[in-house]
Amino acid sequence: MYRKKFTKSALSGLVAVSMIPCVATPIFAESQSEEELLGRKVSILYIDEATNEKVAQNTMLFSHLDKDGSWTINANELPTIANYTITSQGDLLSLYGGSVIEVTVKANETQKDVIMKVQFVDETGTVVGGGDYFLPEGVQNYSVLSQYVPVGYQMTTTGDFMVEEGGSIQVNVEKIQKDVILNVQFVDENGTVVAGGDYFVPEGINNYSILEQYLPAGYEMTVSGDFNTANGPLTVSVKKIVTSKTINVVFLDEAGNNLGGGDYIVDPDGDGVANYSELPLPEGYKLKETGDFFVEDGGKYTVVLDKIVDGTVVNVVFVDEAGNNLGGGDYRVDLDNDGVANYSELTLPAGYELIETGDFFVKDFEGKTNTITVKKISKGSIVNVVFVDEAGNNLGGGDYYIDADGDGIANYTEFALPEGYELITTGDFFVKDFEGKTTTITLQKIVKDTIINVVYVDEEGNVLGGGDFFVDPDGDGIANYSELTLPVGYELITTGDFFVENGASYTITLRAITTEEETKAATLNVKVVDYDSREVLSAETFTSADKGQADQTYTFVYGEDYQVNIPKGYKLIKDVEPADITVNYGSTMTAEFYVTKDEGTGNTGSTEEGNKEDSSKTEGVDTGVATALSASMAGVAASGIGILGLLRKKRNKK
Repeated sequence: MYRKKFTKSALSGLVAVSMIPCVATPIFAESQSEEELLGRKVSILYIDEATNEKVAQNTMLFSHLDKDGSWTINANELPTIANYTITSQGDLLSLYGGSVIEVTVKANETQKDVIMKVQFVDETGTVVGGGDYFLPEGVQNYSVLSQYVPVGYQMTTTGDFMVEEGGSIQVNVEKIQKDVILNVQFVDENGTVVAGGDYFVPEGINNYSILEQYLPAGYEMTVSGDFNTANGPLTVSVKKIVTSKTINVVFLDEAGNNLGGGDYIVDPDGDGVANYSELPLPEGYKLKETGDFFVEDGGKYTVVLDKIVDGTVVNVVFVDEAGNNLGGGDYRVDLDNDGVANYSELTLPAGYELIETGDFFVKDFEGKTNTITVKKISKGSIVNVVFVDEAGNNLGGGDYYIDADGDGIANYTEFALPEGYELITTGDFFVKDFEGKTTTITLQKIVKDTIINVVYVDEEGNVLGGGDFFVDPDGDGIANYSELTLPVGYELITTGDFFVENGASYTITLRAITTEEETKAATLNVKVVDYDSREVLSAETFTSADKGQADQTYTFVYGEDYQVNIPKGYKLIKDVEPADITVNYGSTMTAEFYVTKDEGTGNTGSTEEGNKEDSSKTEGVDTGVATALSASMAGVAASGIGILGLLRKKRNKK
């Protein structure tokens, strides 16, 4: 049997009622974290101020609307809609508010709409959406396209653009990604944790480079590649950065002619000793002296070189297939002096490869600048995937960019999976097996339940049985003892919530259920609380006139079994007569009555005189914060124990 968890709406309209010693105050965000509230969807309803009719609707995440990070959405942060101007002003929704914003708009002067072709392109250059859209002619802000942005994406382009009949435009978009909290520990080569903590990172697969902002000063990562936030806490290997030295070097030939030089970074291990091989030499020259030499940061050094007589120096300029200059310079080729060199002897621009390969005659390249065309190295592949569950139900999918290093092998972790599902098949696969077709990948639902082993013992330590139990269905790490199946004839001694870990073992002590239940009285605590300061102004305890068993109830009749004594100068926050309250025998219930200062009414503190007179007035009262007990309280009180136990759990989880 699973415990129920209360939402904020379950508290609306009730007096704050709790089991001793807890007092539950109805706070809206008590059951949700700030991360969850920032990640919730907010619906924006655009209402024409002239017709009072809805003319458009948009849905965005709270965090994307809250551009200034103030936890409050202002009218000037809302996306505009075509042909209308927002007239609402000021703050419209707080982090702890609802999920709907109604904003008034005013129709613009009639403007001609024209058809324009729009393509939405992601960071890989893939078109993820688009089409021919009616847009207002003339200069427009990119925000007019927000209604057409593909689901799950957001624009990265801002500013204005020109709308004209028959025109076209490409708009950059990126996948909307939710941030999650990940625990990271930075560990040096000795296994010592040098820093770490809980950090916000994008959910899913990320490159380790995203953690550079959190690196401890003076350290650098020794790991690279990607990690998945779904795998939980992360340990990152780091090493201390050893400051290299910068020296100034002038190269001379044997005749003392200056061959150039400059500033060079040497001595990467910081031991004060560098090697001549760390210096990049002028083309066509080699070191006369080799080995190590002592260096000081900022020092100046003169290095004498010998001219290399082997090979020939040729000048080359590299261009791409469009004729764009990619750089070049002097290159020494044909080191065996046979008059024939190979294109592979040339150092190509990064990310490019030769179109023409093989040998060439050196004499054809001497004494002039030679242009060599190269092409960009194409890496990565786009494949189409459909995800299904084990029953064959379609879970979505699409085109995915994989195999970024272009080696023809990809890993299943490169796919962004539907929320709440995980891979059945893992590891690497050949990209060619996925190309040119739609591939179906079967996923399994992530089970959040925790399995624990329980051993039941009696109060003398005798083992009563036990076994493995599924608990904590919401996966928050907290279970309730009521989720366990107990041996017949025994009951729990300890009740409430407890922390659980998957696979852990727990010993729970039980007691035998006696055939005759002890009869006890029911207790009602009545508190009068200042709504503004939360100060308890008065507190009284009332006990039932008789006793009974725990499954029986006693009704405290207002005026007979209990009173609400309101201090002079105060009145109930809502003028309604306190009603009867039902409490189980053997239990204690606390009822709080919220009051405010009664300015100038001469309230003497009596609920009979001070509140009875205006009991029908409810205007201006926040019934979601604290409502005095009404005629419907009998139904609330009957379930009060269950309610309050759950309220206690929410507090324990904080």
